[in-house]
Amino acid sequence: MVRITILLVMLTPLLMACHSLPAEPQVEYVTGSVTYRERIALPGDAVVKVQLQDVSLADAPATVISEQEITEPGQVPIAFRLPYDPTKIEQYNRYAVQARIEQGGRLLFINDTHTPVITDGSGNHVEMLLVGVQQQKDKAGTELRGMFQYMADAPGFTDCRTGLSFPVAMEGAYLELERAYMKMRQKPGEKLQVVLRGRYLTRPSMEADQPRVHLIVDSLERFEPGICEPQADATLSNTWWRLTVLDGRPVMVEQGGSEPHLVLDLDGRNVRGNGGCNNFFGSYKQKQELLTFSAMGSTMKNCPAGMDTEYNFISGLEKVTHYRISGQVMELYTESGIWARFEAVYF
Repeated sequence: MVRITILLVMLTPLLMACHSLPAEPQVEYVTGSVTYRERIALPGDAVVKVQLQDVSLADAPATVISEQEITEPGQVPIAFRLPYDPTKIEQYNRYAVQARIEQGGRLLFINDTHTPVITDGSGNHVEMLLVGVQQQKDKAGTELRGMFQYMADAPGFTDCRTGLSFPVAMEGAYLELERAYMKMRQKPGEKLQVVLRGRYLTRPSMEADQPRVHLIVDSLERFEPGICEPQADATLSNTWWRLTVLDGRPVMVEQGGSEPHLVLDLDGRNVRGNGGCNNFFGSYKQKQELLTFSAMGSTMKNCPAGMDTEYNFISGLEKVTHYRISGQVMELYTESGIWARFEAVYF
């Protein structure tokens, strides 16, 4: 009995110490895979980078909660597993997964749509479809001036010349633009005037799988003080009107094709242009905001791509009833509403 008592006395501090040990941290995981549509193999030195981010703040960079870097990933689909502490998850915060595939620091694929996880019923498993990044092989895009604003997962650019706003794709020199903006801004969500070189290309959008025109930043030139100065309205006639949107869909120039456009002559009677393959011609009448086209004709070449867009463009002109010009943008309307949008081009 004496020996047992002594033993218990000796064990008591040890038992108390065990009870005071900190609890093991809780760990849960966001899992998933990344893939892409292109039928090309990943190079052997490709690197897959996946991050779990807190994107709750609309005017600040996302906070990285955890990340995984996968070297020698093999071929898609590529699985990933991101740990996180569930006790640090805020119910009303927003969380998302960002993924990219690089080769030697050069971006090959990225997800440019919002991929929510964890909260708001989003779950902990995602299958991510990345988009290929078109590498610029010749000189950088044209010089653009506009107002840039950073909003989490949705950076935007308003073109000074046209007044049109576009989402900014997270590729090319985008990260350089974002970092410079964060240093330059004086308050969250501020719009800053920037000069850059870039292009407008179609990319998938967050809304279902509908494509949308994005700004691709090729290089950042500089930030400038002030805001865009409003420009006078372009004139209807004697202006090269480049077609940018038709029936609600962005119009892109097909490889090897011509730029769809129209020009209304100063004589107030003749219209001419190109549908992307064939030249067209016809007549027009204009009185105040009313505008009609008639007697449309065209050449008869057959091109490998873009013929549907050309047919809808040329044939649809005879359904136009009126127009509106705002700054450097013209909209043509039919009885059903807005039909086409154009941008003034100056050479």
